[in-house]
Parts: sequence; structure tokens; C-alpha cells
Amino acid sequence: MLLLLAFFLAVASAPFASGAETAKPALSITLGETVVVRVDADGTVTELSRGPTQGLTDLEVQNARNITSGAYGDATGQNYVVAGDDPAHPLPAIQPDTLKITFVRIESDRIVALVIENGYHQLLTYHATLHQGFHSAPTDVCQVHPDLRGYETWPYLIDSIDLDGFALSDWTEGQRLNCQ
Repeated sequence: MLLLLAFFLAVASAPFASGAETAKPALSITLGETVVVRVDADGTVTELSRGPTQGLTDLEVQNARNITSGAYGDATGQNYVVAGDDPAHPLPAIQPDTLKITFVRIESDRIVALVIENGYHQLLTYHATLHQGFHSAPTDVCQVHPDLRGYETWPYLIDSIDLDGFALSDWTEGQRLNCQ
């Protein structure tokens, strides 16, 4: 009986766990916002700044248009395209050791774009949930290459997006990204 009581007390005083790590809160971004965050090794996200987006550069808009038009095909599994630079429209430098996340509508094309500038020398993996009115749905996204921009686009209006499951991992030259 004493052994049973000791077991009960040990179980009752232990934190409840399902074997899974405690979920980190999602980073919610509304349409027209830019957020800069730092991601720690354990996936904890620290928000450094948040404000209205300043828009996208001409090259970023063109990349978003190409994705939405199907010029690159569907990004699924390891089928994706790394968009190149254009010397005529240089992109601003990516700030090291941060993620700059811009969620914006390209009015002329009715495209909603998510642009993530990955300032880490590591591969970024994350998950996304789209919100429109009272409706929400997860969406597939691609990993973001170290020290580059990742683009996701949707040809319909979205009010906000939740990003979570942030993870940075080692990357080796030639490694393929994954879209899921």
C-alpha cells in the first residue's frame, strides 16, 4: 500500500506530458505587416520589430508573379525553384541572424505573398495556417534556403497567417529543400 501511495504521489506531482514537446505559440501576422524575429536553437521565436510593410521590391513582385502564374510549376516535395538575382533590380542585403517576414497583397495582380528573408546560415523549416474571415486552414510551405528569401503566394485574399514550428537545421551545399 505504501508503494502504491508513493507511485501515486510521484505521478500526481510530475508535469503532464504526452512525450511531445510543448508547442510554441504561433507568430500571427496580418496582411500588410512586416515582422522581424530571432529564432533560438530550440525554436523559440523572439519578436524584434513589427510594423506596416514598406512593400516589395520590383524583383520580389516579379518573383511572386512568376510563382502564382505557374511559371515555375508546383512547389511540392523537392520540386521547387531558387529564384535568381537580377543585377538591374538588386535586392537589399538580408540581415544576419534574423528572419524578416513580410505578408503583403500585390494589388495589381490580386496576389497575396509571404516573403521570408532567412538571415541564418541554416535551413529554415516552419508551418503556416491561413485565416480568412471565420475560416482557417493549414497550407503547404517550402523550407527556406540559408541566407536567401523564400516566397509563398496565394491567388486569393487572406486576412492573416499564423507561422509556427520554426526550426533551424544544418544545411550542406547541394542539399534539396522540401515543400510540404
